[in-house]
Amino acid sequence: MYRTPICLLFLWALVSPAQDPKPNPPAAQSHPDFSGTWEVVEPQRTFPGSENRTASYRRYSDAETDQIDHAEPVLAITPRIGHVDVVYTLFCRTDGKGPQGPYASRQTRCDGHWEGRNYVFQTSSPHGGAALSTTTLSLSDDGKRMTKVVRTSGPNGTTEQTLIFEKVSAARGGIAIGDTIERVKYQWGEPEKAIEEGRQTILIYGDFDNVFIDGKMVDGAGTPLRDKPPVYPDNIAIGQTRDQVVKVYGQPTKTIQRNGKEIDFYGSLAVGYSGGNLVYISATGQTKDEILAVFGQPTRTVEWKGKEFGFYPFMTATYFNNKLITIGPSSY
Repeated sequence: MYRTPICLLFLWALVSPAQDPKPNPPAAQSHPDFSGTWEVVEPQRTFPGSENRTASYRRYSDAETDQIDHAEPVLAITPRIGHVDVVYTLFCRTDGKGPQGPYASRQTRCDGHWEGRNYVFQTSSPHGGAALSTTTLSLSDDGKRMTKVVRTSGPNGTTEQTLIFEKVSAARGGIAIGDTIERVKYQWGEPEKAIEEGRQTILIYGDFDNVFIDGKMVDGAGTPLRDKPPVYPDNIAIGQTRDQVVKVYGQPTKTIQRNGKEIDFYGSLAVGYSGGNLVYISATGQTKDEILAVFGQPTRTVEWKGKEFGFYPFMTATYFNNKLITIGPSSY
């Protein structure tokens, strides 16, 4: 009688299935994708000390639109709230790495984690410490509604705000320094007005201005927090030398000569020297005449929706009600 060689029996034992297999481990739970543009439809807020008292907000919350770009381990969320002229992007991470990039030390830290199908993130200062707020995101089964619950602790107790959003677009995320005009239009649609001045383009969306040089964004309402110039300390004074100022602010991003003065730019801040000593510091709220006294007449001015744009070969100054609101170099 033919006998199966022992070596073949051994090989069969290695490759054949076990007689009493153990069940496979359950598949990892899938997590929803929050990407898209979301518009609030139901705002509510619980006030400190009154757990049962809620109120609908019709000034800011009902105008909130969140743009989210979600690709694990990063969820980038850009809220636009009411008519406030501030837009920022939070970069939340589930890998615990914290802020990334050259401006990490100035970013708000945002740590995310999953609780089932809910995405929970906490924000804190770049240097650690107690959480500033805790936010929970959840999606409806059909993916058309998102609920955002924000809990913020303060000296008077905890405030809880619940917002219900509807998905209005598949557009993902916010806009950032370096983005092209085409990408901004894809995210925000066609602008109400576009101003062309040499290499510079300004796209205007209501109260929001986005500035481009050679087709790439250099400043604007959509600038993420990590790419904004730092808030400079108010510990320089008229009469100080340039070396003293540089010790506080660091090296400027651009330097120009104008009307016998040396002007250094730090993001949207301008400081001017005469004879090596500080004689001028730009600040929002300065009058148009104060700016003209330093920089002279612009080569062109454009008025739009109550704002006036003064264009120079090296700089743009923007005014509202005759007061400066932004100033900065217009070409690099």
